[in-house]
Amino acid sequence: MKFKLASFTNVQPIILVVLTLLCLFGIVQAAKMGKANLDFYRVHQTLEYWRDNQQITNDEELNQTLTIIHRANNTHPNNPQYLITLGLVYEWGGLHAAEQADKMHYFNEARKYYSRATELRPTWPGTWATLATLKWRLNEIDQQLVEYLFLADKFGENSDQVHEAWLEVGFYLYKSKSVFSAKIIKGLRKHLQLMVEDPRNKINALALTIVKRHNVEQLACNWVTNFNIEDEVKKEKFCQTTSSRS
Repeated sequence: MKFKLASFTNVQPIILVVLTLLCLFGIVQAAKMGKANLDFYRVHQTLEYWRDNQQITNDEELNQTLTIIHRANNTHPNNPQYLITLGLVYEWGGLHAAEQADKMHYFNEARKYYSRATELRPTWPGTWATLATLKWRLNEIDQQLVEYLFLADKFGENSDQVHEAWLEVGFYLYKSKSVFSAKIIKGLRKHLQLMVEDPRNKINALALTIVKRHNVEQLACNWVTNFNIEDEVKKEKFCQTTSSRS
């Protein structure tokens, strides 16, 4: 019995060391995770700023934002939300780039991270919406683009990102008389109606902005006039605004 007690006494310091190391490891990991989350939210705020102003301030801001979100992604390499955010920063880099080669580089990097995110979370509508929009930016007008739109609609027909993708890509396909126009016309009209009748002014304003960008004011007004929307004032206001912008 004395031998066993002595042996246990000798083992105690080892157990304490192991527990201490495990605690320290846990603290370090928690600190890393916390730093990654702070980095993520910092980049999220930057993206909101770019979106509100429709531009990146300068190259230094873009490079700094890429560094921050890459650092967060290295801590959470399989976090789809971080991957999507990383893709969005690259997509904005493509929109900001002046040279075509740089645009292609940024857009292809964005696609890589979006695609990885869909593998991890195939039911997230925003990722399919961003992939559809990205293919439109790359002028890759094909069946896959249409499939991305329908996947976005399937998993999140009321998502703001999905509305935006359907209007941006849909009006482009319709106006350019694409062979895919017939496939997307019903969904395009649906998402325009959802945006017009949305109670939030920012969504109504976004619909108007996209309509103006594609120069389809009269077409959009004709559709909205025939939509089954209870609030007639919304329909009238939309048409008045598009007419004043024409």
